[in-house]
Amino acid sequence: MPRFPLRPNLKKYRGSQERAAQKNREYNATARKVAAYLNRLVANNPDTTQQYMFEDIAEALGYSVDDVRSAISNGGYNGITFQDIDEADRRDLAGYKLLSTEDGTDA
Repeated sequence: MPRFPLRPNLKKYRGSQERAAQKNREYNATARKVAAYLNRLVANNPDTTQQYMFEDIAEALGYSVDDVRSAISNGGYNGITFQDIDEADRRDLAGYKLLSTEDGTDA
């Protein structure tokens, strides 16, 4: 079972080719955004069991399904399921919890 907060599946590149280094930086930025997005989804959903499809995440963030799939190492082929989310997990995700404003919109 994944631990919270989810961490992105980052790639390392130590070569001298600038094009490859830039591509690696872009991949890592995408992976960080995907992990943060999933952490926010889980933190703001009170259910103890949650399932998210990579296709839905890709559409919401504007990435390809393959990019989303490779950004998170804990999922299956089509998505990721979290079970038995408890209070300790909620504390670990507290920094991702969205606050609501008086008008009900997210801050």
